[in-house]
Amino acid sequence: PLDAHSTTTGGSMIKQFYVEVVAYYSNEVIKRLGPLSKSKADKVEAGININLDHERYFTRQVEATKEAA
Repeated sequence: PLDAHSTTTGGSMIKQFYVEVVAYYSNEVIKRLGPLSKSKADKVEAGININLDHERYFTRQVEATKEAA
């Protein structure tokens, strides 16, 4: 059975990811985008990092699970 965070292609599950922008000092998630395919998450994360204030924030990819919804 499919959930909202995975799709199938040829019978195999495709992992989905969230891209999160996180504050360094509080570890608070400021923005969460997704769920996205791995390649799309890579592109989104790269785009965010272009103008991100890297002294205050960092990005990370988190695998989407049923519990993360």
